[in-house]
Amino acid sequence: MRRAAAVAVGALVLGLSGCGDEPARESTARTAQTSAAPTGPDARPVADRFVSADDLPGTWRDSDPPGPGFKQLVCGVDIEPQKPVDGGAIRYSQGGLGPFLAQHVRIHSDSTTPAAVVRDLKASLPGCSSYETKGNKTDSPTVRFDVEPLEVAGLPANAVAWRQTATTGAGPTTDMVLLSDDHALVAYTSYALKDHPDPQVLEDAVGAFDRTD
Repeated sequence: MRRAAAVAVGALVLGLSGCGDEPARESTARTAQTSAAPTGPDARPVADRFVSADDLPGTWRDSDPPGPGFKQLVCGVDIEPQKPVDGGAIRYSQGGLGPFLAQHVRIHSDSTTPAAVVRDLKASLPGCSSYETKGNKTDSPTVRFDVEPLEVAGLPANAVAWRQTATTGAGPTTDMVLLSDDHALVAYTSYALKDHPDPQVLEDAVGAFDRTD
């Protein structure tokens, strides 16, 4: 039953599918899209932008990585207006029912796209109470999310946060952060399969990301 709740939103961009009871091996906990990453002093590789389980307070372990899907409209904002040149995803958990923390990294050819996505979401979210989206497959159902503001302590100016709850189909409430970092757009998704997510999880993730710089 708990896997069904995750799969119901698993086709969506921020990848809640594949929540396993057992941790995945390190080799399967990270997924990559391409290898044509930009070069230059600001172009850090994808692997350098992931936080590790050891970076987070509490007992976190590797979990099955989320799906590769990412592109969608959130409150009218396309969070992937251009195809990235590189990317990957990881997920950690504290047990079979969560909490779970997923991180997506999408590398773009310049810093303009990540900054614009965060800027546009900051402008759109205050007037947005819901949005609809579909998964990447042609037969994926349309899912509606209710949206509400989310306070994350220490959230930097180059990031935006919100909470969303699926109102069609089954699925957990998720806390979201999107952060622009030079050429990268970094997304964090926090959720549990029974309880509401704890905003502290995203606060810890953002703090750990800052320490990777």
